[in-house]
Amino acid sequence: MWRGLPDRHGQPADIVLGQTSFERRDENAGGAPDRGSMRWPHGICFWRGHLCVADAGNNRILVYRGLPSACGQSADYVLGQSHDGASDHNQSRYWPCAATLNMPYGVSAAGDWLLCADTANSRLMGFHIEDLRTGASARALAGQASFQRKGDNRWQPAASDSLCWPYGIAACEVASGARDERRGAIVAVADSGNNRVSLWELAP
Repeated sequence: MWRGLPDRHGQPADIVLGQTSFERRDENAGGAPDRGSMRWPHGICFWRGHLCVADAGNNRILVYRGLPSACGQSADYVLGQSHDGASDHNQSRYWPCAATLNMPYGVSAAGDWLLCADTANSRLMGFHIEDLRTGASARALAGQASFQRKGDNRWQPAASDSLCWPYGIAACEVASGARDERRGAIVAVADSGNNRVSLWELAP
């Protein structure tokens, strides 16, 4: 992280997250997972004043209240695990639920919603800001018939509402028409296992 925009080529960063110093590079900072460590972080976004990091290798999302100000700073909340020391796929279960994640690679924010590409469960998850706490359950789901299901394309041929290892997700606000000033959100998903990008309209 840089404090402000860098103004020269090669400018060193000011803060590192996931490690206690810039000279460290081990998974989980060389120890057991905690709120200050990371393993294969892939996605990052800001959500209602919170910095969110898709910590894929620990099967969780780290959420910081505001901008971190120190190297190795601990996150305030953990989504996808019941506590900060846990790291197993789907919290050591075979089947997922609304509070578990399996290698989440992408995150994006759309208003009060934090959207997650829950990659190895082949689904999209939506967490609401009102529910923010460690271990919170998602309220919204796409790609699977229920929170307790997983499987590439639901173990069926690909369909318009199915997913196979979604890696990236991005939400943007768009006008619904030239004469209509109402705005909605479109979510673009890099549906890697299906070799496509799919566009989803976010429900109000």
